[in-house]
Amino acid sequence: MKIMKVITICIVLLINISTVEAKVGGVTAILEVTSLLAKATKDLASVVTNIRKAISEGIGIYDTFQLRSSKARMLELSTELTGLAMMQTSEVLTPMELYQQNPNAQSWRKMKTSTKRVLANIGGILEELMVERSLLVTSKAYKAIVISLTQRSIFLHPIAKLAPPETAEEVQAFEKLIDQYRILIEKLIQANDLLSEYINRNFTR
Repeated sequence: MKIMKVITICIVLLINISTVEAKVGGVTAILEVTSLLAKATKDLASVVTNIRKAISEGIGIYDTFQLRSSKARMLELSTELTGLAMMQTSEVLTPMELYQQNPNAQSWRKMKTSTKRVLANIGGILEELMVERSLLVTSKAYKAIVISLTQRSIFLHPIAKLAPPETAEEVQAFEKLIDQYRILIEKLIQANDLLSEYINRNFTR
């Protein structure tokens, strides 16, 4: 599947799900989200591997102007992705932890609202990448970034739709979901750090 098609599908998914307000609850729903988080973490491990490979291979020989303009865009994108990783902690993980400590309807609504803000942020970055015309689109890191963003949108959508855990079994399942999300955040930070290294090694001539 071409990378532009992947981006288009993801944006359509973002739009379609954002219009649906139905809540999904129960242990099964929570476990399904946890499974999505685990898959996303595994996929991000592949992203990390691909960026490491891109670092070692370099980008080849390009003229100075191309490198200069592409570096500016890469640095901008790196900043956006770092901000997104921080946002996924402050706007999703932290509210989930606060709800875990003190379950109440208000804190759950705040978590769902902030998760939707993160989704909107992801959609904005994907739309930017869809019209990208710089040297960035020829790099292996570009595909890795798009896959990473797509995975984030896929697992965040169900979180935004979850009903609050109520039974002891649901609460226990929700705790596992939070643990898996923490692992995912660590992998996102690792991917962002490698992207910065990729930029510094290949776009500084």
